Amino acid sequence: MSNKETNFNKVNLLADSKSILDHLSIVPSTIKYIKPRWKRTQYRAIVNWITKYKALPESSNLEQVKGLLETFYHLCEVEDWQTAIKVFQFSLKTPTEEELHNQLGTWGYYFTQIELYKKLLDIVTPSSKTIFLTGLGNAYVDIGAYDQALEYHHQSLKIAQANSDRLEEGCALGNLGLTYHQLGNYTQAINYQQQRLEIAQQIQDRQGEGNALTNLGLIYHTQGNYEKAINYHQQSLVIAREIGNLLGEGNALSNLGIAYFTKGDYHQAVKYNQQRIEVAQEIGDRPGQMKAMGNLGNAYHQLGEEDKAIDYLEQCLQLAQKIKHLEVEGYALGSLGTIYLSLKENKRAIEYYQKHLIIAQNIQNHWGQEQALKNLCDAYADLHDYPHVIEYGEKHLQFTQKSQDTHREAQTLGRLSRAYRELKNYNRAIACSEQRLAIVQQLQDTQMEIHTLEAIGRIYSCMGEYAQALNYQRQSLAVALAIKDFVSEGNAHWEIGVTYDALGNYHQAIKHYQKHLEIVRDIGDCIGESASLNNLGIAYYSLQDYKEAIRYYQLYLVMVRELGNTQAELRTLSNLGHCFYYLENYHQGMEFYQQALAIAKTTGYLLEEGKALYNLAVSLAALQDYSEALQNLQLALETFRDIGDRPLEAIILYSIAEIYQQVGNLDKSKKNCEQALIIATELNIPLIEELYELKTQLETP
Repeated sequence: MSNKETNFNKVNLLADSKSILDHLSIVPSTIKYIKPRWKRTQYRAIVNWITKYKALPESSNLEQVKGLLETFYHLCEVEDWQTAIKVFQFSLKTPTEEELHNQLGTWGYYFTQIELYKKLLDIVTPSSKTIFLTGLGNAYVDIGAYDQALEYHHQSLKIAQANSDRLEEGCALGNLGLTYHQLGNYTQAINYQQQRLEIAQQIQDRQGEGNALTNLGLIYHTQGNYEKAINYHQQSLVIAREIGNLLGEGNALSNLGIAYFTKGDYHQAVKYNQQRIEVAQEIGDRPGQMKAMGNLGNAYHQLGEEDKAIDYLEQCLQLAQKIKHLEVEGYALGSLGTIYLSLKENKRAIEYYQKHLIIAQNIQNHWGQEQALKNLCDAYADLHDYPHVIEYGEKHLQFTQKSQDTHREAQTLGRLSRAYRELKNYNRAIACSEQRLAIVQQLQDTQMEIHTLEAIGRIYSCMGEYAQALNYQRQSLAVALAIKDFVSEGNAHWEIGVTYDALGNYHQAIKHYQKHLEIVRDIGDCIGESASLNNLGIAYYSLQDYKEAIRYYQLYLVMVRELGNTQAELRTLSNLGHCFYYLENYHQGMEFYQQALAIAKTTGYLLEEGKALYNLAVSLAALQDYSEALQNLQLALETFRDIGDRPLEAIILYSIAEIYQQVGNLDKSKKNCEQALIIATELNIPLIEELYELKTQLETP
């Protein structure tokens, strides 16, 4: 939360109506002498509003000061500007004793603020005009109208410099810095805030110094320099407490909460935001309370307390909508979207992100647009909706480049590269990754460099350019070895093994899978270990070294059972069955196929059930138990027809035809061969050649 600045001489506000009338120099008994009549009517209305209006205890803050506001409007009607200014400057009985116009902003009534400022702007003296220009600029920042805010703050600065008013000059510089920060122009923002800090220190303006420190902290936070941001916010907190500035104290607490949140210290974030809510409630600071609720929601989300998170964020959203604070409304929507994304409610998350984006675009909030675009990109990536990933990712990329946030730019290029690769737009995928590689090497971010080299290797693998893939994968391995990153080293060996596998160089693949297996076992990565065991089994199977394949498959089977991965268990049982089949140990193979069949039936995996029946039939046929084989094939045929898998239906019909040929039932063999041939021809699958060969055999006398 930023500190916006105004500088006024305070006027005491007494609670009773007589004191208010005395302060305004309005004597009810003399009103009857005021002429003309229409003006007399206005003053009578003023007296009635001050003496007779009583707001209900449960009414809103705006209703509580309605008597003062109506008095202000009636005074403007009779052009009694001096008295109107006295109402405008009333110090209310709040803990901060803010003047009416400032308190309206604290409560979040920005449009009412703007209305008051504009009523007086053209009638005040040039020396006091900066007060109203500053107030207007701050209010327009709060509603997200940054261009109008800049216009008023520049006018305020020009007048302050012409009048050699150092205090007002400092206020204007600080507010310009704040506005440029919201627009994403961080260089300009820092420049203005540094000037503001120097002036405050020169004239011993402690509150202005605290405000400048706060706003510098916010800018450095946005740039990712969290330690520097925390340092500035801590200095600001000390000053606020020293001078008894509760509003400044609340802002500092809020900003510290945000900084610790971004650092990942969520317990500290909760601590500072809870203190922030207490201060906000004490002074009636609804915007501050609203933002702290949002920040608490985000912190509880990171701590895994989703119910608390949603509750605080919903409260934040409702309050933001009530006081029409569009920027915070957008952030609350975005945060709720992130929680629902983590709960796998992607469509709901996207709805929240879309609403956030629309608000951020309407108020020209650079950071809000960037965050919403990133979130949409992530949500669609989770759904594997890569065209939408590209749509929002390319837009997000433009924002990161504009703000010169190279770290975020690199992250987005990574998302885009993955999306283009999935859509087989390999040239664009490589271009994104090469661009990312240049950035991360300049940043000396070795982790991102490793990931980028791996990503480029995968793209070339998808293109079938395995020599290029190996080149980048070896570079990735070299970086991992240089920084002694065992996890990345293991990943690089895995990627290289997969590439050699694709090349059919199974001996080299095994070498790298073994390296990967050693590392994942050392670091206790069970998922990585199971993957290595599986791929080693596959590699040895491809080399027809079935005994070694069995060894690794059996180790893999133990792990997937421990992990509860039923589908992997099914595949492994089938693979073990295949190994024993090729070793001509048909009975042992059938035991594994039977286990696979039992699991498939229990879990309702019809496809796997059909495959297990087929595998059993093949083994039975090898044992010349043709009757049992045909029974299993008929069951498999029914299963594949039920699920509409026509290629497998054709294979089963072909197998039935072969068995009938073996037992000499040529009519049934021809019938099944013809049925299989019709499907294979329609689908244009490779089985056609084998079917024509069988058909020829059957037709030859």
